Amino acid sequence: MNAVEFQTIVENGCIEIPPELKGQILGSVRVIVLTEDKPKKAQGTADDAIGKLLANPIQLESFEPLTWNQIY
Repeated sequence: MNAVEFQTIVENGCIEIPPELKGQILGSVRVIVLTEDKPKKAQGTADDAIGKLLANPIQLESFEPLTWNQIY
């Protein structure tokens, strides 16, 4: 088995092989992924709790928004 190392960015769950290596990497491969520090998720995406609530707000009949004085 041969080993080839390169760095790339994962986009939409896909790892693109650099053009200069595409001819060398054929057939069945074993992939080992080593990541740097965990990338931060964008705030308010559907992947986090706030994003889920923003996308699907809970509807309450008895809801009354806070007044300015109640907030401050």
